[in-house]
This record gives sequence, C-alpha cells and structure tokens, in this order.
Amino acid sequence: FSTVTGELLDTAGMDGEYWYTNLRRTVRLEETTRALLAAGHRVFVEVSPHPVLQLGLQETFEAAGSDAVALGTL
Repeated sequence: FSTVTGELLDTAGMDGEYWYTNLRRTVRLEETTRALLAAGHRVFVEVSPHPVLQLGLQETFEAAGSDAVALGTL
C-alpha cells in the first residue's frame, strides 16, 4: 500500500518518479491505514528511531473499531 495514493501498490512502480512524488505530496496515512484494516491487516510495525506515528495509528484503529496494534522497532 502507498501513502501517496492510499491504495495497493505494485512495487514495480516504485521508481524515481514514485519517490519524487512521495516526497512532495500529502501523506495519506489515515486513508491508507483504513484501507489496510479493510484488507485484514492487524499488526503495523513502524520502523524508525522514534515511533512518532503510533499514536495516530492507534487513534485510527479505535475510530475504525479495530483491535489492530502498532509496534515500534528502534
């Protein structure tokens, strides 16, 4: 899934243009998270030195009535 489009992403499309667009467009985290929940995903792992997205993810899970969990790694 892509936070640029909020939809499933074929990784073959992750070229220079995709990453250019990714850096310049609005991050659609909530929309993408809801799409992932609808697709059955329930465990989200944030790979970063500081888990800044966990609170937003948890709020989205609760608003969607989901029992999903978000985990930080580093």
